[in-house]
Amino acid sequence: MSASSAPRLLLLVTASSPLRSLHLGLAAVRRRGAEVWVGASPDALPWLDEAAVVADTGHPLLNAGGPLPAGHPTVCVAPATFNTVNKLASGVADTLVTAVAAEAVGLGSRVVVAPSFNTALLAHPVAQESRRRLESYGVHLLWPETGNDTGADGDDGDGPDVVEWWEAVVARCELG
Repeated sequence: MSASSAPRLLLLVTASSPLRSLHLGLAAVRRRGAEVWVGASPDALPWLDEAAVVADTGHPLLNAGGPLPAGHPTVCVAPATFNTVNKLASGVADTLVTAVAAEAVGLGSRVVVAPSFNTALLAHPVAQESRRRLESYGVHLLWPETGNDTGADGDDGDGPDVVEWWEAVVARCELG
C-alpha cells in the first residue's frame, strides 16, 4: 500500500501507564499498513523518546511543529487520562491533544478514545457522564469494564495485558 493510499492515524497520547509501551501501539499500526502521526499532552512529553517516535513513524512529533496529516485521518486518544476524557466531553481545547480531538469531533472525523485510569476514577460520576457525552458526540470508546491499571501489578509495560490493550485500541481505529 503506498503512503498516499494508506490509512492515516493521528495518535494523541497522554500520561498514563500504557504510554510506556507506545512502541507496541505503533507496531500494531504498522502491521495494518497505516501511516501514523503522534502528538502528546504536556504531561506525556517527558515520557516520550522523541527520536524513537520519529524512527517508528517517519514523522516528527506534532508538538515539535510537525504538520498535521491532510484530510480527515482517524484520530485516536490513547491512552486517555481521566482529566483528558473529561476535558474532551466538556469541549475544553487547551492542549494539542484536546484541541485536535475536539476539532476532529466537530469535523465529523472518526475519533476513538481509549481511557486508561484506575477503578475508582472509572466509577466516578463525572467519568460516567463524560462517557455518555462522548458517545452522544459519535466518539468511539474503548471503555474498560474495570479500571485499566495496566502496569500496576509490576508489569514492566510490555506484558500481555498492555500488548492486548494496544491491539484492541488499534483494532477499534478500523485502519484496515
